[in-house]
Amino acid sequence: MAEEKKEEKAEKQEEKKEEKAEKKEDSPEKPPVKETKEAPAPAAEIKEQKTKKISKLALAEVEKQLKQVQEKMGGFHSQHAQHLLARKQQLTGK
Repeated sequence: MAEEKKEEKAEKQEEKKEEKAEKKEDSPEKPPVKETKEAPAPAAEIKEQKTKKISKLALAEVEKQLKQVQEKMGGFHSQHAQHLLARKQQLTGK
């Protein structure tokens, strides 16, 4: 009885392997993806894309980001907002 169960399991595994092989044969091959190279961005745009550390921000930049945080997050409870507020205090000397 145990031998019969082992044989049945082996047969089922072979059937699964055959089904997988058939599926591979039936599926069409995907055409190779063409890689397109984009023109490099000008240096001015690259600098704008990078984010600055909060410790390097000027007062106007801090206030701009605080305004964005207020609009998007609805307050200054986030850690990012707290760091911006600390930087603003540092810059204003208060």
